[in-house]
Amino acid sequence: MAELQRHADQCILNRAGQTTDPVVILGFESLSREDGDAETFCRSLMHAFLVRSLTVVKENRGISREKVAEEHVLGNRIKEYIDRHYHEPLSLQEIGNALNISPYYLSHVFKGMSGYSPIQYLLRRRLGEAQTLLISTDLPIIDITLMTGFDTQNYFNAQFTKHVGVSPKRYRDNYVIGKSKNISS
Repeated sequence: MAELQRHADQCILNRAGQTTDPVVILGFESLSREDGDAETFCRSLMHAFLVRSLTVVKENRGISREKVAEEHVLGNRIKEYIDRHYHEPLSLQEIGNALNISPYYLSHVFKGMSGYSPIQYLLRRRLGEAQTLLISTDLPIIDITLMTGFDTQNYFNAQFTKHVGVSPKRYRDNYVIGKSKNISS
């Protein structure tokens, strides 16, 4: 982890804001090939980047590295809890009760770590899982709605369209059409 932290500190960006670092490029290329280690690589790199970014920002505010690390660990616990329970009905109060912290502090720490409120992250997590299920299964959309923690298909459709830009059905159809074009080429 220390090596990734050092690597994240030295990562060079070009004028377009893209990395020119061969290690980072290799990681993202392996992710696009669905290499089994790519996800671990990207998570580790993102973790190192987030820890370093938070440390720099909070050092400038006079907050110690220990406090930053403590809040980052708590932020990761919150994220892991949401990732394990996204398919269930969740509220800040329920997450706070499960982790023995107040909903206000939970929200403050998580937003400071991720840039999203816990509820925004929950919605994005559910939508991301729905996108995966839409393109990797033939499950009916109502089943995907319920599997990803949405109460109604109308709410799911509205949120999906708002955040993804197309309806779930159109998203699935576009993927199937795109996939068949790639196969026939």
